[in-house]
Amino acid sequence: MLRRECLAWLGGSLCLGVMPDSPVSLGAQPMPAVPQSPLRLPEVKFVPTPPTVVAAMLRMAHLQEGDVLYDLGSGDGRIPIMAARTYGIAAVS
Repeated sequence: MLRRECLAWLGGSLCLGVMPDSPVSLGAQPMPAVPQSPLRLPEVKFVPTPPTVVAAMLRMAHLQEGDVLYDLGSGDGRIPIMAARTYGIAAVS
């Protein structure tokens, strides 16, 4: 019963063009806009690893086909992508 009444009220307010939270439906004053805080600068700067360094790291890891590489916080994913392309391994980032 309550559900039917709520749906009827909502349908009636939509038909009238009045939304439940609008000041018109409640007889209240419009609320002032909430000031938006400016976006913060990131505390950690992203610096991509050069491809030559990525290749050297993967060589040092002695990866073989069938290995799984976990790259936590992989950024742009260049390490797992190069590992998958070069060594054919599964990469999880």
